[in-house]
Amino acid sequence: MTFLMTISSPCQKPELATTMLKERIKAIDPCIEEDDPGLNHAVVLLASAVFGNDPATLASQTGYPLEFIEHIVIRLKVSQIWIGNTVDFSDWFQEGSPARA
Repeated sequence: MTFLMTISSPCQKPELATTMLKERIKAIDPCIEEDDPGLNHAVVLLASAVFGNDPATLASQTGYPLEFIEHIVIRLKVSQIWIGNTVDFSDWFQEGSPARA
């Protein structure tokens, strides 16, 4: 969770937050390539844990187009990661979770 706190300032440049998130994701999964679409999806997922689940906010904080964010929203809601106005990341940082790597 400490890592996520270092990018939580909404005044940072979007590309900085996105770069930091990508670096963290690559540390968790070293096989993921820069051109892998899953990398950008993971950035949105982690950014939502920091900035909340408002698509417009995520677009401004990541620099990704709003249309791209909205495309991901449906799956995050169906999987109950986004529930109402909250992001359920309670099990992401439990012992044994890849996010703790």
